[in-house]
Amino acid sequence: MRGIVISLHHNGVEGTVAEIFRALMMSRMERFHAAADLIQEAVVDPSLWPSTLSAISDSLDLAGINIMEPITQTAFSGVMVTDSLQGLLDDYVREEWHLRDYRACLLPITKQQSVVLEQSVVAPSTYETHEYYRFLEKYGLRLSAVIDFSVGDQSLYFVMQRRLSDGFDGAELPLFEHIASRLRTGARLMRALTQSRVQGMLTAFDRMATGCLLFNKAGQVVETNATAERLVAEGHLAIRRNQLEPWLSSDARALHGSLKAALGGNSLERKPVLLSTRRGSPLVVRIEPFGTRLVDAFYGAAAFALVEDTGARGHSHALLKQVFGLTSAEAMIADLVAQGYSPTEIATRQTIHYETVRSHLRSIFRKTETSRQAELSALLGNLRIR
Repeated sequence: MRGIVISLHHNGVEGTVAEIFRALMMSRMERFHAAADLIQEAVVDPSLWPSTLSAISDSLDLAGINIMEPITQTAFSGVMVTDSLQGLLDDYVREEWHLRDYRACLLPITKQQSVVLEQSVVAPSTYETHEYYRFLEKYGLRLSAVIDFSVGDQSLYFVMQRRLSDGFDGAELPLFEHIASRLRTGARLMRALTQSRVQGMLTAFDRMATGCLLFNKAGQVVETNATAERLVAEGHLAIRRNQLEPWLSSDARALHGSLKAALGGNSLERKPVLLSTRRGSPLVVRIEPFGTRLVDAFYGAAAFALVEDTGARGHSHALLKQVFGLTSAEAMIADLVAQGYSPTEIATRQTIHYETVRSHLRSIFRKTETSRQAELSALLGNLRIR
């Protein structure tokens, strides 16, 4: 008997079911490989990781993807997540599932297999009875596939999440293994690029006579440049048990608070800190997050501190711009205020309108947390900007 041929209209083209199915599969494979190719671009430009994860998720018809970093054998920290899983991740942390994630039992297996499908390891009855899976069900989720793409001593896991009604097909394993290969190659390259970036950054700040210290997620110092080491050797700073400490104990609260804010991503609490020194002129310390969470994870550094020695000669407007976030025009006007010029004199000297000077001063007062020219002059005098 002759086979029955069903003619369908798809995207303006007549064809059989088999032909249309092949066309759809080819389209999906093209989208998948295009998404996988984005991994190499994200390695070079880490800002592309969120869109890369979303593209991979869409090409594989996933509910979403998250990258996890183990803290202990049963606790995890979320490094990155697609927007589709952000609500889940928020509640995952709020309800402290990150401290008791049942899927921790999958991790030893990932050291032996390229990809681990949760459904091949966890008994079906567990899905119905374990409280962790009941938590996932609230978000319409259940099964995951896990890829270990750790590099060196840094463990990282790529978790692909499926919807409650869907499972993973064994036929998808070659696709997942392709992603795993791309991730592992990318991880090695990203670590090397980050290490090179760090060494270049430390050297560059040395040339600027600026101390630079890197901290891990626990707030411990993991790297310093020569300028920072000199400040420690001279007794203006101390590193005790890998913790950065000021010379004067009364400055510790401000310093540690700034570091905590940087590690926690709190931009409102990150302000320059003035630390007393043995010779009187203070150090100006600004602590910032090191990079994206994924970059931090690859290198093991989560924040960095820049230390300006105001006792050194040759400071310029660059210090004002760095410490207080002033624009070039604001730095120039602030310097003239420190020299004793009035707003009228500054306007005449710089051939700009008086109201322009006043506008800049309001911005300067806000950024330096001063309210009068006398306070600003005193602050800049202590910094010996000139």
